[in-house]
Amino acid sequence: MKNLIFIIPFVFVSFFSNGQITREQAINIMINDVVGSDSLEFHHLYSKYDQLNLNDTLWLEYNMDSIPAPYENNWVFFIDLMPIANWAHPCQIYFLDISNGDFIYYDEMWPPYPYLYNINDFFDEWEWITSVGINNSTSDNQGNFIISPNPFCNEINIEYANMPSKSITINLFNDLGEKIKTINHLAYSSGNGKVNIDTQNLKSGVFIVQIIKDYKIVYLEKIIKKTLD
Repeated sequence: MKNLIFIIPFVFVSFFSNGQITREQAINIMINDVVGSDSLEFHHLYSKYDQLNLNDTLWLEYNMDSIPAPYENNWVFFIDLMPIANWAHPCQIYFLDISNGDFIYYDEMWPPYPYLYNINDFFDEWEWITSVGINNSTSDNQGNFIISPNPFCNEINIEYANMPSKSITINLFNDLGEKIKTINHLAYSSGNGKVNIDTQNLKSGVFIVQIIKDYKIVYLEKIIKKTLD
């Protein structure tokens, strides 16, 4: 199973000046003109924190190659086309010109070329962009979590490991980014356990499970509720 762990809350870099495209604007361009807000249900969009300058390179570990930045200043985006896969799968990389918002698409490639297994193989600092604006990043493993079933009906089960004597907070958001449920849970001394969340009163749709430990977001997952036939 692919584990994506997140600890730093989403923050947009905002320094719009001299007509330059801010990172927030660049993300909106990517969502509206490239990925599509509906497609975020099925694809994951990642954004590099910092700009790349002309002749800077973005290293790709798996093909021992690098992609040169095509502009003097540009934002970089990575699109995972099959986020549900736990095997090598295709991705896309885009460069967006900070001066005018134009973007260049770097050809999609199949394994053994670039693919998403650990996003840190591609970006030193990155953020995961979702349709509800919950975005986080980390290079640390703050505990292992399994959320099941997905899709779910009347209950969500959250299993955790490697978290001895730690209190965690579980938040559930709807697809509008509204917090609809919060559970505070003291992890078992063994570090392993399970939390059950009653979801009978929820309508079908897309939800986000957010797990917080030590005041940091350590896990984030999109889940879907389906009504029983």
